[in-house]
This record gives sequence, C-alpha cells and structure tokens, in this order.
Amino acid sequence: MSLYQARTPAEARSLLPAGDQPVVIVPVFNSYDDVVRCYEAYFRNTPADVPLLVVDDRGWDRRPFEVLREVFAKAAPAHDVVVLEQISNKGFLLTMNDAFEAAGRSDIVILNSDVIVGPEWLRRMREAAYSSSTVATVTALTNHGTIVSVPRRNVATDEVPGGLSVDEAARRVAAGSPRLRPRIPTAIGHCTYVKRTVLDVVGLFDPAFSPGYGEEVDFSQRALATGFEHIVADDVFVFHKGGSSFGRSAAMEKRKFEHEQIIQNRYPYYGPWVRRVAADDFSPLAAALLAARRSLQGLVVAIDGMCLGPLPAGTQIVVVETARALAKRADVHEVIVYTPVQVPEYVSNAFSGQPKITIRQAHGFTPWGGAKAHVVYRPYQVRGNDEVQWLQSVGERVVVNQLDLIAYHDAAYFAADGDWRGYRDLAKIAAFAVDGLTYLSHHSRDAARAEGLLPEDKPNKVIYCGTEHTTLVAETSVRPGGLDELQNGFLLCLGVSYLHKNRLFALAVLAELHELGWRGSLVLAGAQPPDGSSLADEAKFLLEHPALAPYVVTLGMVSEAEKVWLYQNTGLVLYPTISEGFGLVPFEAAHYGVPTLSTRQGSLAEVLPADLPTIDEFDAAAVAVTARTLLEESGAGQKVVDQILEKGAEFTWDRVADDVFEVLMAVTERPACRVAVVRGELGYAFVSEANFANMAPSTSRKVLDVGINWAIAHPALRVKLVPPGSKRQVAVRQGLGRLRRAL
Repeated sequence: MSLYQARTPAEARSLLPAGDQPVVIVPVFNSYDDVVRCYEAYFRNTPADVPLLVVDDRGWDRRPFEVLREVFAKAAPAHDVVVLEQISNKGFLLTMNDAFEAAGRSDIVILNSDVIVGPEWLRRMREAAYSSSTVATVTALTNHGTIVSVPRRNVATDEVPGGLSVDEAARRVAAGSPRLRPRIPTAIGHCTYVKRTVLDVVGLFDPAFSPGYGEEVDFSQRALATGFEHIVADDVFVFHKGGSSFGRSAAMEKRKFEHEQIIQNRYPYYGPWVRRVAADDFSPLAAALLAARRSLQGLVVAIDGMCLGPLPAGTQIVVVETARALAKRADVHEVIVYTPVQVPEYVSNAFSGQPKITIRQAHGFTPWGGAKAHVVYRPYQVRGNDEVQWLQSVGERVVVNQLDLIAYHDAAYFAADGDWRGYRDLAKIAAFAVDGLTYLSHHSRDAARAEGLLPEDKPNKVIYCGTEHTTLVAETSVRPGGLDELQNGFLLCLGVSYLHKNRLFALAVLAELHELGWRGSLVLAGAQPPDGSSLADEAKFLLEHPALAPYVVTLGMVSEAEKVWLYQNTGLVLYPTISEGFGLVPFEAAHYGVPTLSTRQGSLAEVLPADLPTIDEFDAAAVAVTARTLLEESGAGQKVVDQILEKGAEFTWDRVADDVFEVLMAVTERPACRVAVVRGELGYAFVSEANFANMAPSTSRKVLDVGINWAIAHPALRVKLVPPGSKRQVAVRQGLGRLRRAL
C-alpha cells in the first residue's frame, strides 16, 4: 500500500483511511533495532486494512524512518502507514495526544516501539474491548509488564519464555487461555487498546505528566471514576523488551518519583490497590496468569505420594501409574512426586529413566516453602486438615480424589460419634476448600452430590482406575501361613473385614455349597479395621455351624506375594460387597485366570460387563448354584474371565491420565478456591486455624505498610533521606520488596 508523511495531526487524520478498524499508534524515539523488529512483526501479524500511525518524536537516530522508506520502495507491505513528523522532540505524552487527535473517531491501540506482536493479536484485543460496553482499555499479557507479566508473576523478564519464538508463545497463550478478561486497576502501556468512547468522556493524557511516566495511570483512574473498566486480554501475548521507552537514568528516576507523588495525591487508594491485586492469589488475574504460564511452559503437576510406604498395594499402584501416565503426555512439562523421606526402592525403580518425573522427599506434612507446581493431585482422600494446608502449599491449585462416601455414611466405622462427625467435617473441608474433585465412579459422585458435598461450579470428573496388571516389585508367590492342608480350588473372599464387604454372606454361600455336596474351603483374607468389623458376626456364624468351621480359614492382612498365591490357587473369588468405590478385585482375579462371582452394588454396576453372571439377590442357595457351576465347569469360569478382561481393557492408565489431565487443566484456568472454613457438625471446620488467621495481613506487614505510607506522605524528608535516582533509592526499594514478600 502507501507510506504518507504528515506534519500536523489534522493532516495525518486526512491521510488515514476511513473505516471501522482501530488506528495502531507506534511512538518512535531512537531504538532502531527494537523498532525494526516491531515493524516486521506488525506487518506480518496485522490485517492489511488496519492503518498504522508512526509518530516521529524527532530522535537523533533517523534510521527507523529511513527503513520505512526503503521497505516501501522495494517491497511495500499491504498496509497504509502514516508518519506524523513532530517539529521537535515533545516527549511521549504530548506526542501521544497528537496521535489521539490524528486518529479521528477511531479506537486507538498504543503499541510501544519495543514490542513484538504475535498472530491474531489485534483481533483478540478488539474482541476483549467489545466484550462489555463499560470496557475502556485492554492490556496484553507480556514478559515485561508489572502485574501482567508471565511466566513469572509480577517479575519482568527480558526473554521470550521457554526460548520460544514470539509467534509460538502467542499461539500457546491464545490456545490455552480461559478468556477470563480480568479487571485491573490501570491500563499498562506496552500494548493497550483504547476505545474512542473513553477518550470522548475523559479526554486525553494530562500534560502535568509530560514528558511521560504515570500518564496512563492518571488516565485510567479518571476513566474508572466515570464508570469504565480496564481489562486484560489474557489470550494475547506480546514480547516487550522493556526499559526502552524512558531509560533508567537518574533524571528519569527523579521524574518517576515526582509523578508518583501526583498519583499519590490524586488517587491515594491506587498504590494499596495495586499491591493487593499483585498479591491476590485467588483472583481472576491470578488464574489468567497461571493459565498463560501453564500454556508457555507445559503443565507442571505435583502428585501427592506421601502414602508410598515400604510395600506397594492398591493406593501405591494408583499413585505410581498415574504419575507415569501423566509424564508420557507431550503437554505435561514435569511431574513432581512427593514422597516420604525414605523413598522405597520400588518407587525409585518405577521412575528410573523417566526424565519428566522428579521425586521430592518431604518431612511429613510441613508446608512446602519452595516454588509451587501449577497444580497438585492427590489420588486418594485426605485424612487431616494439615494435609489440605500442605497440598495448598505444594500446588497453586489442588485436586483431590474423594474415592467414595462409605465411611461418611456409616457411623459404625468409628469408635465415637465425635470421631465420625470429625471425619464428616473433613470431607466437607475437602469438598469446599480444594479446587477440583475426582471420584472413582458415578455412584460415588452421585453420593457426594446427594450429600451436598459437590459444589455446583467446582470442576469434577469420574476417573476410574486403570486395570492393567501392574508389578512394582518382583512378582513372587508365597503361601500364607496356616494353609498347608488347604486344597486348591477353594473359594476366596478378599477385602478388609468391614461390614459392607459382606463376608458373612460368603459363609452362608459356603454352607449352601456344602449342602449341594461340594466340600471345598473358604479363605477370608483381609485386614481387621478398629471399628465396624464383621469378625464377631463371622465367629457367631461358625459357632452356630460347627461342621463348617474346619472348612473356613480366616487370614488377616496378606502381602502382595501372598495375595498372588491365593489368586493362583483359588477356584472362584466371591465378592458379595454391598458398596464399592470402584471394585478392582474382579479385574485382578481375571488377570490370574480366576472367575469372580460379584454383586453389582455401588460402582460395580458401572464397571462390570452387562451380561456377566452376578449376585443379583442375597439368596445364598441361588448364589451357591451359580458358584458351583463356575467352580466345576471350566468353560463357564473361563467365559467370566474373558468377559472381565475384555471390559477391563477399557480402563487403562492412559485413560486415567487423560481424565486427570482434563480436571487439572480446568482448575488451572479458574480462580483458586477462597474457602478456608466451613460450618461443620462439630462447629466450624478450618483448613488450618493458623492458615485462616494468616489470611489477614500479619502485624509486621501492617507496621511495614504504615511506615511506607507515612514516608509517602512526607516527601520532603523522603527526598532528603533517599534521593530520587540514587543507588540508595534502588537498594531501599529492593529491600522493601523482599521484606514485604517475606511477611
């Protein structure tokens, strides 16, 4: 298209093409290298019908304008460009006011000359601007932009995050953005869309801030006072070199100090407000920045593996396999597994050769003081308030697998009413204080919803277990003690002796089998809980059926090697359970070629094959007939095994990772949960009373803020003690920043 020269705002306005597109304004004062990169990215990533107004503030380096003439002479871009030439250097503020007038009735975009834009940047900025009629300005995310900086929040960096190209960084941020468009106290001038409406209402930049610094804050506060808002386009990332606009000279520091005084006097609320926004970890802005950081880096996940004890069992397998499956994903950058100080050998071996997995040893549930993961996932229920607080210290978002509500519903599993009520209160805290919830089955999630333990808007998902056979230690087979006389082909009933496991019904089935002439034995294997055990009822049954007692073997908790032996030598697994969160036993048994006769109670109706023979009624005589068929007809038993294995192929650890990832992504694009206390059955239940108390500023921090505000209110003394632009001022500011963060 064409390159035009203009000497006045009116002339520039006459040269700018008419249309409904905004006018992009690039103020130029020296900085040739930055300007050329700005031009190139602009022409490549901006629609051709968007006019560019370059404002020449008469710097001594004329190359930024010579290069435009050369480009249009050799290979003209598809854009109209108007250069507004100032007669002399007027400074940023007055130059921009001229540009605002030159733009006529169009919206304008302020694009610093040290900014590089990415694909679709302007379309997304405009969409954000018109997402609400009260939006005045829109600011883009950047690497160097105070409260809109990424990847390090509130910390400017001089490089494109992750070593990416600007275009790739912009694409990633756009693709992963939740488009929260958070509200902020002020426009930030590196890349700002300004609607003409707000210019009509509040006017131009105030010349009191000439030649520059603080003018956008004053403009923004005037706009806010009239009912407008300032938002962030959290789907736009631009690279900002930073420091090029005004430099870092002593004179500049003095000007900054003087202009900050004007802001303080006009808007005494502004400084405290910005500090609150910068420190608020629960805001839409914090969520938008986390989503951008996650998009730029790849998701960093922490896994709570504090349950990883000396020997692997079901929960340990879930932790290890979930971590390994997540680490296989290209969109996961790192998986940090928190373990006890003594890391079991099977854990080290499982993660060996996995470059994305980091083992981090923790001394109990003492809050972590280091950098947080984007999100922490606990694949099992919480057992104490300190665990919730610890999880919050480990990840910026927390997701917990609630497993099931069996104990929540059953007071028989607790020694005293107070213990049960405390457990229920902890379930409420977990439901309301974490950011996302997962469940082992729809049955479990429906139970949570029925109890009011699934907040309406909280991300949640049913995540079934993986059923592929996992061997974390060498798979050996060890006969449990006391079974030397046991004949192979026995019945096996596995599970902790809770009443809901319904082991008493297994005894009744055994009695009916003996009535039918079958003379095999029943092995009951599983740990004894402190409360809610069926062992007394089982003993009473055997007292009443003394002829059956020699055929019943009751084992306590068995090791994995002993469980392997039981599976390898049983003829049929009985699984008469009343309630299950998932129900892994039938799938384990099928791996060893053993059929299972199970109920469809709880989650089992979801996960078992539809046409599988099951315990549909608790009629011991009828169940005994089915059991005898499975025990004595190999074809019938093998069919059950094949059906379960085929169904189990649906429940893979890769599927687990996909489902977990979906929830982790959902919580990292939403504000963090602000709940710290809920009304429970024992009164008020806290995530942590200390943590709740610390939600208010500490006394030390309050004292520090009072001192800072007093110094701001006495500028003469402050100038004398800390001269603007001096090394002392820089040192004091850095020291105060570190002290505030520490407090």
